[in-house]
Amino acid sequence: DLYVSKTSCRKAKLRVMNEHLGNFREEFARLYDYAEQLKTTNPGTIVSIRTSKNTIPGKEVFMSIYICLGSLKIGWKEGCRRIIGLDGAFLKSVCKGELLSCISKDGNNQMYPIAWAVVDKETKDTWSWFLKCIKHDLELTKGEGLTVMSDMQKVLLYYLLNLFLHFWSN
Repeated sequence: DLYVSKTSCRKAKLRVMNEHLGNFREEFARLYDYAEQLKTTNPGTIVSIRTSKNTIPGKEVFMSIYICLGSLKIGWKEGCRRIIGLDGAFLKSVCKGELLSCISKDGNNQMYPIAWAVVDKETKDTWSWFLKCIKHDLELTKGEGLTVMSDMQKVLLYYLLNLFLHFWSN
């Protein structure tokens, strides 16, 4: 018989995960480089990274990243229907969190990605931030002629109503 302790298994798993998925600290340190590379290679791209220095004193902790590629933004404005779909999905990998997405339909009735964000969790704050970013990037000044689809979670519904009531009151 062969006996392997739990500690040995954990160490082996951590070593394999680091080899295949990379070191999180090193990856986080390169997040700003990644954002700059996206902006450099795709003009008009917006990348917003939110961090907190209050969660762990003296350390910068990742909270969220929003990405809207310039070419996708232009494509939506010039060739897509005035429909956006909003949804959130759990990330179940080593890095937990949520993926918030904004999609549309192109001229061939196919799904067309517009923007996405990775957030620590789906909250009023993260949805509000995501929707404000979309509003700015897609230049949705009044929201007229725009159809919004979602699973209508209470949090999302509240912010959608606030966002569009704000459009109409301006």
